[in-house]
Amino acid sequence: LALTSTRVESLCLKDSAVTNDGLRWISAGLEHNTTVTHLDLSSNPWNQMGAIALASALKTNTDLETLTLIDNQMTSEGEGMKALVSAFKFNVQYPNTLNHIGMDRNLTEIIIPKNRGDLEYFEVGFIGMRLCGHPGISKVELSSRNVTALGVRDLAYGLIHNRTVKTLLLSSNPLGSAGCSAIAGLLEQNAQLLVLDIVNTSCGGDGDDALTSTFQSSDKTGLKVLDMIVIDRSIAVTNTRLFNYHTAFIGCRLRHGAHITSLDLSGCRSQNQSNQLDIQYLVDGAVHSASLSSLTLSNTKFGNIGATQIAVLLSNNQHLRALHVNDNGISHAGDQTVQKALKKNTGLMILNGINMSHSKVQPSRLEHNFDIVFIRSRIGPQHPCRQLMLNKLSIESEKLGGRNHSGKSIVLQSIGECAFYLTLLDLRENALSDTELKQIALSATGNDRLRVFYASTGNSFTANSSDGMSLMCGHECCPVLVEADGINLGEQGSDFSAKSHAALASTNALYAYALVGNVLQQPSC
Repeated sequence: LALTSTRVESLCLKDSAVTNDGLRWISAGLEHNTTVTHLDLSSNPWNQMGAIALASALKTNTDLETLTLIDNQMTSEGEGMKALVSAFKFNVQYPNTLNHIGMDRNLTEIIIPKNRGDLEYFEVGFIGMRLCGHPGISKVELSSRNVTALGVRDLAYGLIHNRTVKTLLLSSNPLGSAGCSAIAGLLEQNAQLLVLDIVNTSCGGDGDDALTSTFQSSDKTGLKVLDMIVIDRSIAVTNTRLFNYHTAFIGCRLRHGAHITSLDLSGCRSQNQSNQLDIQYLVDGAVHSASLSSLTLSNTKFGNIGATQIAVLLSNNQHLRALHVNDNGISHAGDQTVQKALKKNTGLMILNGINMSHSKVQPSRLEHNFDIVFIRSRIGPQHPCRQLMLNKLSIESEKLGGRNHSGKSIVLQSIGECAFYLTLLDLRENALSDTELKQIALSATGNDRLRVFYASTGNSFTANSSDGMSLMCGHECCPVLVEADGINLGEQGSDFSAKSHAALASTNALYAYALVGNVLQQPSC
């Protein structure tokens, strides 16, 4: 091989009993050879020492195009493996093909065939080093190829110096914490990667922490897809075990302007032993989002710790409109924490999962009843809420109607204040009398928006023309009313019978509240 007269271009020494000594002589010849482009050394008993000699030759030989090394006695991730990877790093111009991994100039995707099986460490290193010299590659798929932490470090090295790879698939590989930490370092320096899959890679502990830290601190990541999470206007990842880096990733994209309007993580749990989904990193990003309008975190078991984070979100984000946090093990103390934050929030319209009944106080202190404060703060000329459903409202276990003590008068006054701006008002099952309804009707006089009024069931109205219902539905009070449930006001010249529910769909009511038994819920209608 060292002779200048040699014209050999392809040399196959497969299964030729080539030992370390033999490979040393071959390597010495390769250092000076310029004609051999294809070399097969597979199925031979050489090991680490032979690999080191070969690696030395590869640092000077730039003509070799194809090299086959499979089925030898090198130790996985041993010194021979490291020497070969070092050689690939030293000169990225050769070879073009290692074993069955082709890297020609026109290559756009690296996808290892399924029948190829596991990859050796030096093969992954070869791919990583060659990525530095192949700007046309856009996709690397190495899922289920036994890629280890050592291999992924070299792969990350190549990707740091590559700006064309957009997709990296590494699922079902034993990366471990060290490998995931290497991926975190890659993401800090490569903003061109769009799709990353590291599902089922034993990424926990330090690896999870490293990725989480990257997403918390980085403002450059361009990732659109991470594992099962696809960044879009609406994201729904349910009943899945998540690492902290997953929620940190979503938080990162929210913080840096991703136009996410709806996020549903219901039923998701943490991968760690606590089983409680940690939403801190999600909230850290969500507080800065002006696009997120609906957030569902039901049955994630975040408990009072999560309730504290929800309070932070509500105190700092006035754009969120709907929040669902049912079945999370929130205690009375957690409910109160959220209630205090809601007093600072002017944007939320729908809240599920926080028990407002804890906020009930003695009638003499009813002006501090949180439910009413919450409602009054959201219905008015500056707020989009236009539907108010107060079914079976009770104060200290008493229905709203009946004993009209001072506390209940405050509630009726509050409802009346809201009534002027409403398109729908539902007061069924409150035992209201004519007098009490009149109080609301007088406050609603001049409302040219109210189109639907439900009150016939569970109240104590009379059929006299002077009763509260007649006043409420009269032309002077609500001139555009099109439906009054169960009430026939034909004698007043109004026609409600011809109106259908389809017509009600055009009322353009944006949001709605339902307060049933003093527990705020999303309405079903």
